[in-house]
Amino acid sequence: MSIPLNIGEASGKVSPAERLHGHAIARGEAMECGTIIDVVRLIDVIPPDELNEGRQLLIRIVSMLSKMCR
Repeated sequence: MSIPLNIGEASGKVSPAERLHGHAIARGEAMECGTIIDVVRLIDVIPPDELNEGRQLLIRIVSMLSKMCR
């Protein structure tokens, strides 16, 4: 939830620097989700195919946010 909320907050900022900061925070939240995926894999609570799908989606999200941070 925090990723889209941070993107929404960033879009309401007036200055480009503030928008960039908001997108960087959203990217950091996405990286935290990567850690969550790693933990979920370690405790084996989600089937591997679903875990892989989530990982692939997260990679796409981080890529988009990285472009927004430029």
